Amino acid sequence: MKTPPKILLWLLDIICPADRQDLKGDFLELYETTREESGRSNANWKFLSDILTVIPLKFIIKGNPAFRPAVFMISTNLKIAKRHFAKNKLNTFINLVGLTVSLSACILITLFVQDELSYDKHFRNYDRIYRITMESVAGEGRKSMGAMTSYLLLPILDNKVKGVEKMCRVDFRWETVNVDQTKSYQESEVVFTDSTFFEIFSLPFIAGNPNTALNDPNNVVLDETTALKYFGNNKPIGKTILVNDKLFSVSGVIRDFPVNSHFSARLIFPFSGVEQWYQDWVKTNFSGTGKYTYFKAQENFDVNQFNEEATKLGAARWGHDNPPKFFAQPLTSIHLESHLAGEINTNGSLTAVYIFSLVALIVLALACINYINLSMAASLQRIKEVAIKKILGSTPRMQLAQFQTESLIMIFFSGALAIVVTSLSMPMLNAVSGKFLEFNILRDPYIGPGLLIIIIAIGLMAGGFPALLLLRSNATGLLYGKLNLTSKSPLRSMLIMFQFSISIALIAATLIAIAQMNFIKKKDLGIDPEQLVMIPFQTYEIGSRSEVLKSELLKNSAILNVASSGDKVTAGVSGSRPYVIKGKKDTEAIASIVVSHDFFETMRATMAEGRSFSRDFPSDSSKAYIINESAAKLLNMDRPIGEPITGYTFTGSKWYERNAQIIGVVKDFHFASLHTEVGPIIFSLASPTTEACRWMEVRIANTHAHETIEFIEQQWKMIAPERPFQFQFMNEDLELNYLAEARFLKIFEMFSILSIILGALGLFGLMAIMARRRTKEIGIRKIVGASTFRLIKVLSVDLLKLVVISNFIGWPIAYYFMNQWLQNFAYQTTIPIWIFFLTGLATTIIAFAAILYHTLRASLANPVSALRCE
Repeated sequence: MKTPPKILLWLLDIICPADRQDLKGDFLELYETTREESGRSNANWKFLSDILTVIPLKFIIKGNPAFRPAVFMISTNLKIAKRHFAKNKLNTFINLVGLTVSLSACILITLFVQDELSYDKHFRNYDRIYRITMESVAGEGRKSMGAMTSYLLLPILDNKVKGVEKMCRVDFRWETVNVDQTKSYQESEVVFTDSTFFEIFSLPFIAGNPNTALNDPNNVVLDETTALKYFGNNKPIGKTILVNDKLFSVSGVIRDFPVNSHFSARLIFPFSGVEQWYQDWVKTNFSGTGKYTYFKAQENFDVNQFNEEATKLGAARWGHDNPPKFFAQPLTSIHLESHLAGEINTNGSLTAVYIFSLVALIVLALACINYINLSMAASLQRIKEVAIKKILGSTPRMQLAQFQTESLIMIFFSGALAIVVTSLSMPMLNAVSGKFLEFNILRDPYIGPGLLIIIIAIGLMAGGFPALLLLRSNATGLLYGKLNLTSKSPLRSMLIMFQFSISIALIAATLIAIAQMNFIKKKDLGIDPEQLVMIPFQTYEIGSRSEVLKSELLKNSAILNVASSGDKVTAGVSGSRPYVIKGKKDTEAIASIVVSHDFFETMRATMAEGRSFSRDFPSDSSKAYIINESAAKLLNMDRPIGEPITGYTFTGSKWYERNAQIIGVVKDFHFASLHTEVGPIIFSLASPTTEACRWMEVRIANTHAHETIEFIEQQWKMIAPERPFQFQFMNEDLELNYLAEARFLKIFEMFSILSIILGALGLFGLMAIMARRRTKEIGIRKIVGASTFRLIKVLSVDLLKLVVISNFIGWPIAYYFMNQWLQNFAYQTTIPIWIFFLTGLATTIIAFAAILYHTLRASLANPVSALRCE
C-alpha cells in the first residue's frame, strides 16, 4: 500500500480521533486511488486539501457520534426554531401573549407583596421596637382593643419595667406654620414626641445631630421636602418657624419618611416645647387616651413579662374598677396584623398578602400548564419531522435539544416583554393599590434572579414534554402519523379541572367581594351620611365658640342643621364611663359621648322611644341621658324612659356625679365602620360639667354645595382666624374605612379575569390535541352522514363534563375562603346562590367558545384528508 509523506500522516492523525480509525482508513484509500490515477504529486496536494477542508469538522466528528453534544447544533436548532415560529403564527402569538401577561402579572403581585412585607423594616433594630396597645373592658365583659394610650403611660412605665431600653410618646397633629412672617402653611403630618424619638426610630439625618436634635424645647426637626419648601436651597439649620405664636429653631433635617412606614412625619417637635398647649387633664388624667407609646427593647426581651408588669403598674394608677390591660405589639406587625381602634393610617391585611401570593403562584402555574399544553398541541404537527430525523440517525438528546431551544427562545423573549409590560403597568398598579412602587429589574435582589430561574425552568419543561411525547413512539409509526396517545388521559383531565376550578373559585370570590362592598354601600346606617360636613374644632378654645359659629351658619338657608359632638362620628366612641343602675350594685362601663342640641336631628337618627335633648327642658344639661337600643338591651330595660341612672362626667380637670333619668332611646346607628357591631352608647348633653365637643356636624342642602362650603369657611375665619379651616364629608370619610377592601377588590378583579383567560388558552391547547388524535374518527363519522352539530357534540361533551365538574370543585373553595373573609365584617351579606350559578354558566360558555374553534375546524375539514391521516 502506498502512503503519503510523514508530515501529511501527522496531520491526518491530528484530525482523526483515536476511536475513529475508519475515518483514517477512508483518507488513505482515497489517497491511493488518486495517486494511481493522477500521480504522486497530485495525490499529495489533493490529500493536503482534503485534510484542510475537514479540519473545522474536528469538533463535530471526534468521538462516537452517539455522544455528540447537542450544544454544537445550536445554529441548526435556531434555524429550525425560526421556521417553526413563522409557520405556526397563531400558536406563537398565543404562547407569547399568555406567557408575557402571566409573567408580568407575577412580577406585579410580587412587587405588591414585597412592599407589604417590608413595612417598618428600614428602621435599625426594627425587631426590637414595639408599640404599646390597650385593652379596655366594658359592660358584660366586652373588650375593646385600642392603639392609643394615655399621655401619662410613659412616666408610669419608664425605668420601671424590665427589658425596656428607650420609650417615647407620639402625638399626630394639624398645625399652621408661619415662615419669615410672609408665608403660611397648613401641615397635616406634624408630630409631637419625646427627645428619645430618634433613638428608637433611626432616620437618616441630612443635617443636625440626632442625639440632641430634640433636647431643646425650642427645637424642631424638618424632613427634606419641608425644609426645601420653607427655605429653598438655603441652609435650614438655625432658621426659625412660628407655630401657635411660638418660635422654633430648626435643629435637624431628615430624609423624607419612607413610604413603607405605618406613620410618617414632616415636622417633629419635642413635647417639652409644646406641653403648654395641652389642657391639664391630658397631663393628669390617666384614663384619657390620644397618644401612641413606643419603646425599644433590650436583647432577650420577654414580652409576656412586660405585659404583666405594665398592666400591674397601670392598674395601680387607674384607681377604679376594670383597669385596662397593656400589651407590647411588635412594630412590624402593625401594618398587616393590627386593626385596632385609633390606628394612625389605613393598614394592610396579612390575609390579602397570603391571597395575592397564592394568586401569583396560581397564575404562574396556569402559565406553565398552558404553555406546555400549547407546545404539545403544536408538536403534533411535527410528527413526520421527528420520524425522519430518527431514521437519519438523530439521537433523542439532539431532538430534545431542538424542542428545548425553541422553548427557551419563546420563554426568554416573553420574559423580556414581561419586563417591558411590568414597567408600563407600574402607574396602573400604583393607582389601584395607592402605593408608590418602583420597578428596576437590575437593582431588585429577588425579582431578577427569581424571574431567570422561572424562565429557565419553564423553558426546559415546556420543551421536554412534547419531545418525550413524540420520541416514545417508533419512527415507522410516526411516519404514518400514529402517536402513542391513550384515548383518555387522566393527566389531561386533571389539568382541565385544575385550571377551571381555580378560575371558577377566583371569579366566584370576586363576585362575593363585590356583593359585600355593595352591601356596605347600601346598608342602612341608621343615619344619613350624605351632604353632612364634619369640621374639627382643633382646639378647646375654638370648641367653646361652637354656639356662636352655629348661630352664624344657620343664617344661610342652604345649611339645614348644625350640631356638635365629643367624638368624630365616623371614628367611633373613644371613651367609656361607669354607670350604676337602680336596683343593681355593680357598675356597668358603657361607651359615652357628649353631644349638643339638635345632634340627632342633624344626623337624622330615629328616636325609638321618648324624646331628644331640647332647649325647652333646661334640666337636660344635668338630669338627662339618652341611650341607644343596644344600651337598653344591655341594661335589661323593657321600659327605659324615666329610669334613673347614676353616672359620671369629666370636664378635663374635675369629676362630677350625675344622677339623671333616661329621656329617650335612639335607634342603633353606626358610629364607625361595619367591621364592628353597634355597641351600647349613652349620650349626655354637653355642659360646663362635661368635656367639650371637639367636632361640628353641618348638614347642607343638595344644591350649591361648593358655595355653601365657601360660606362655612368664611364664618370659620371670622370666629376662629387662628386656625385653618378643615372639613370632611361624612360619606367620603366612611369610605376610607373600607379602603383596604376596595383596593383588594380592584386587584382581585384584574387577576380573576386573567385567570379565566389563561384557563381558556389552556383548554384551547388541550382541544388541539384531542382534535388531532381523533382526525380519522371525524372523517369516518362525516362519511357515514354525521352532521356538523353532531360532530361538535361528540368532540365537546367530554371536556364540557370536566368543566361542569370543575364548578363543583371551585364553588366550595370560593365559599370557604370568602366566608372566612366576611368574618372581618360584623355586618355581612349572605352569599347568594346565584353567584355560583352565574359563575358556572359564564365559565361553561367561555370553555365552549374555546372548544368550538377546534371542533368546527375539524368537522368542516375534507373527510378524505382525514382518512389519510394514517
